[in-house]
Amino acid sequence: MKWKRDNYLRKMILIIICLFTLDQGIKLLTVNYIAKADIEIIPGILSLTPCQNTNFGFFAIVFGVDMTSIYAFLIPVISVSIITFCYRYLSYLSEKNRGYLKLFLSLAIASMCCLFADVVFWGGSWDYIGLFNLIIADLKDLYLFICLICILIWYVTYVPQYFKLEKAERKQYDLVRWIRKGCPTT
Repeated sequence: MKWKRDNYLRKMILIIICLFTLDQGIKLLTVNYIAKADIEIIPGILSLTPCQNTNFGFFAIVFGVDMTSIYAFLIPVISVSIITFCYRYLSYLSEKNRGYLKLFLSLAIASMCCLFADVVFWGGSWDYIGLFNLIIADLKDLYLFICLICILIWYVTYVPQYFKLEKAERKQYDLVRWIRKGCPTT
């Protein structure tokens, strides 16, 4: 069993490194070669519109919050801890459909690593994917969107299983009880 877990961990780390490298590599190319470009790929729907977001995040822009770089530095670190905690609990709840949870974990951690690199190396995120003339995003944002889809798919497949359980069995999966048991994954 240990070799299986170690093999999965190696694969996950490799996936995270590849996703991170892809995101940062595209940003490097964007900054060096097409920083001033505005290319419409599908008119009104998809464009290549590079711009630097120095406000360190979507929510900061939407809510008009001016985030200092220390908060932008701490958010990815804290987020990875919360994401890992959620993954462990959701894995404990359901042994089926763990593939969605594993994809969620890999994409979420890769996204947080990209966010961390954006803060440290770029002084903010270089976004380049224009969608519907409304938002400009990057691969990190796409990773987060796919994470959301993975969690929704897992949730839709898990809820019917949960309601088939007897009330006593449902109590077994209570969050507080899980924490008291030492946060096991199975």
